[in-house]
Amino acid sequence: MNKNKLNLLLIYIYGFYVFYFPEVSSFIGISSHLVLIGLFFLLLPIVFVIKKREITKVNKNLLLLLIGIVVSIIYFIIRASVVNEDTRILQNGFIILQIIHVSFLIIFLKKYGKTTDELIKFPLNLALFQSFICIMMVVFPSLKGVALDLYYKGQPENIFISANRIYGISNDYTFFTPAYHGILCTVALIYSIIQKWKYIVYIPFLLINILLNGRIGLVVFFVGALSAMFYLLIKGKSRTKVISYLFLSILSIISLLAIAKSIVPTTYNWIMLGINDTMSFLLDNELNGNYSALLDDMLFFPPNLIFGEGFRVYAGSGSAHGYYGSDIGYVNDMFMGGILYIGILYLSIYWFILKVNTRTIKKEFLLNKTISFSLLLMLLIANFKGESMRSGLIILIVVYIKLVLNSERKPLENHSIENKSGGESIGI
Repeated sequence: MNKNKLNLLLIYIYGFYVFYFPEVSSFIGISSHLVLIGLFFLLLPIVFVIKKREITKVNKNLLLLLIGIVVSIIYFIIRASVVNEDTRILQNGFIILQIIHVSFLIIFLKKYGKTTDELIKFPLNLALFQSFICIMMVVFPSLKGVALDLYYKGQPENIFISANRIYGISNDYTFFTPAYHGILCTVALIYSIIQKWKYIVYIPFLLINILLNGRIGLVVFFVGALSAMFYLLIKGKSRTKVISYLFLSILSIISLLAIAKSIVPTTYNWIMLGINDTMSFLLDNELNGNYSALLDDMLFFPPNLIFGEGFRVYAGSGSAHGYYGSDIGYVNDMFMGGILYIGILYLSIYWFILKVNTRTIKKEFLLNKTISFSLLLMLLIANFKGESMRSGLIILIVVYIKLVLNSERKPLENHSIENKSGGESIGI
């Protein structure tokens, strides 16, 4: 293996760790958070050399997003301090370091000559490898112990969850990772329609990751796919092509469910239970399963709607403050800082998503607009199931995709790692 291939392999390993962020403390004795901090200081000199030689501008869109996040963190620190609550500086601020790592990834990949389309394929290829790991854990159940160790992190095991899901290597299995793969499914579908049909090949493998871990991924994909189809149709895209690719996606889901029924029947039953609950909700307006919790027990707001209460109500934190625990991102953010906090954080994220590079040809502009529209709706839906606006994999993939789409559709000039000239804005 030559030097360039070895370096690209290291970038892929680095990217897998940044996105999936498995907790490795039980294996190497060091927290994953410390590992990511260490990697930042290790890679910063390399990035500095690349930026000094080839990157001449600051990515203003990313800078404004980070400013919005920082301002929201400062606001919460003040609000929580007023009522003597935990300021959560590290928890809320860690996403900034993760976003910086995502920017590092793009810098390194661009440096090795990766085009915009190849950059989009990067997380898809990582998900393809994740799918391989999931399949291996299904075929060889003893391997699943690794996933269970990463999921429970030494906490008591939930037999029902262990029996039905938790496959692959990740930090979160039941919300962030499935929703992340749902977003990637939508991106692959849009690319297959506008760019090349071959992107459709990724969808069955992404669906494997979703079906084995979290039904929320199907909801995210459903919302993203329908919004993209609607947008493309009103923009005059071929109706036959749009509908046929959507049909192929649905066919993939049906085929994988048929396979799951015979290979992992408990997982299949769990998936079908969620589908039945969804149909009851949509057709009969009945609240069953997760819908009962999300739309009834967990849906409530703080007395102080403007400034919030200065704390979350997620899980045990809710009961500690006399409230029912809630997973809903909107509820937790309202309790943390009210409408003011949400306005600062959410608007900066929405602006970042909807900002589109206008210096592109018509097809590329349509691609960016369609994905941006779908990303916004998928993020809105995901935040109803969990806290996706402040941290986690969902925000990371949104930032990654938008940074890639708004960069030039070519690698850095003279992109070989040994070259010393060129120019393009892709960094932070």
